Amino acid sequence: VNNAGAFRESSLLTEPPDLQEEMLRTNLHSAYHVTRGLLPVFLAQKKGLIVLISSIAAFLPYPRGASYAVSKAALRALGRNLRYTLKDHGVAVTTLLLGATYTDSWAGAPYPPERFIPPEAVADLVWAIAHLPPSAVVEELVLRPLLGDL
Repeated sequence: VNNAGAFRESSLLTEPPDLQEEMLRTNLHSAYHVTRGLLPVFLAQKKGLIVLISSIAAFLPYPRGASYAVSKAALRALGRNLRYTLKDHGVAVTTLLLGATYTDSWAGAPYPPERFIPPEAVADLVWAIAHLPPSAVVEELVLRPLLGDL
C-alpha cells in the first residue's frame, strides 16, 4: 500500500515553483520508487496487489491545492500504467481516490469528525480488496465522506 501524501495550500498563480516539485516528490515519486523496488518480488511470485492511495483531487478541480491535484492525477496515471503492464504477470493494481480522510493532517481543522472518512474505513476497504479472488481486481474506487466534500 503506497500511502505517502503531502498537501500545501497553493494556487498556480502564486506558488513558488519548488512547491510542485515537493508535491511530485512526495505524492508520486515515493510511490513510484517503492513500487519499482518491490516489482522483482511480485514478478517472481507471479501474484500480488499494489494499492495506490490517491485523491479525488486527481479528477476534480482543486484551486486551493493545484500542485497537490497535479501530483495525485499523476499517481492515478501511474496506477493505470502499472495495471496494464502487470496484469499479465498476475499482479493487480488498485488506485483508491479518497475524499477527506481524518488523519493528523486535519487536526485542528474547523470541521467535525463526521465530515471525514474514518481511516478505519479505508483500512477495511483495502483488506476487502486484498481478499478478492485472484481473478478479480478493483481497478479504481472513489470513496468520499457521506456528508460530501469539504
